[in-house]
Amino acid sequence: MDRVKDFLVSKALLKGDSSTTSHPLWHLRGEREWRIVPTVLTLCEHLFVSFAIRMLRKQAGNIAATFKLKEKLVGNHEGDMSTSSPGGSTGEPKRNVWQWRMGKFVMSALVAYVDGRLCRGIPNPVARRIVSGFLLSFLDKDDAK
Repeated sequence: MDRVKDFLVSKALLKGDSSTTSHPLWHLRGEREWRIVPTVLTLCEHLFVSFAIRMLRKQAGNIAATFKLKEKLVGNHEGDMSTSSPGGSTGEPKRNVWQWRMGKFVMSALVAYVDGRLCRGIPNPVARRIVSGFLLSFLDKDDAK
C-alpha cells in the first residue's frame, strides 16, 4: 500500500511528502544507482561469443580449404587423362544463375532449420549463441574475409 501511495505522490496525483519527488522511481525499482557490473558482464559475454564464432569460422575455413586443395589435386590428375569439349548454349548461363540462386535459398533455409532444431537442445545460453552464430555465419554474403 505504501508503494502505491509513494507512486501517486511522486506523480503529483496525491498530496504527501514532497521530498520523494526529486527521485520519484528509485525506491520503487529497488535500485539506488545505475549498476555497472551486469553491463560489464554482458559486454564480456558478447565479446567472448564473437571471438569464439570468429575462431570456429576460421578453423572451418581452413578445413574447407584443405578439402578444396585435395579435390583440386585429384581433379587435375583426372583432367589430364580425359578431354572434354567445352559446350553450352546462350540460354544455359541464365538457367545456371537461377539454379544457383534457388540452391542458395534452399541451403539457407536448411541451415536455419538445423540451427533452430539444434539450439533447442542446448541448455547453456552462451553455448547456444555460439553454435547459432557459427551456423548462421555461413549465410553471410561477405565471404571475402
